[in-house]
Amino acid sequence: MDAPIETYNPSDPIAYVLSENLYRRHLSAGQKAVLALEVERLYSQEAKQKQIEAGGDRKSEEYKKSLTTDPSEPIIDRHERESTTRAAKAVGVGSTAVKRAKFLQQNAPEILDKVKQGEIAVDRAYNTTKARLAQMPKPEPIEPTNEILQLPGAMDPLRLKQRQWRVKP
Repeated sequence: MDAPIETYNPSDPIAYVLSENLYRRHLSAGQKAVLALEVERLYSQEAKQKQIEAGGDRKSEEYKKSLTTDPSEPIIDRHERESTTRAAKAVGVGSTAVKRAKFLQQNAPEILDKVKQGEIAVDRAYNTTKARLAQMPKPEPIEPTNEILQLPGAMDPLRLKQRQWRVKP
């Protein structure tokens, strides 16, 4: 006797796989935030692919057609479309935790590894790293020399001077 097979085609396969498997793991909020970084990458790739398929710009007919949704599918607002928010929701953690994990990924990957192992909370790691970076000396600005100004793509000296006048110390 064959077992019945049920075909299911979820509107968001990534979220579906996570929802079916994530409950089996005992992950901290920080570990979920690190997982959301990978999920965010997947959502970002998916969004780029959809943009390419839709013609690459919001004025194209293909893009306008892609906005029409099946009435049975929920309408996703602008913020839900953002990769970070979608990833956070998919793994069951706040988008702030994901943004903090991304900050750690860019500024202190060794501390992010500790968050991933569950040794330190993402909020504590973020606050510690941010405080450490605030104590580091700021790099001195480089004065433009004639050699720099003559490089291809360099800003002309008048525009550079105008830009410096607008900068508040």
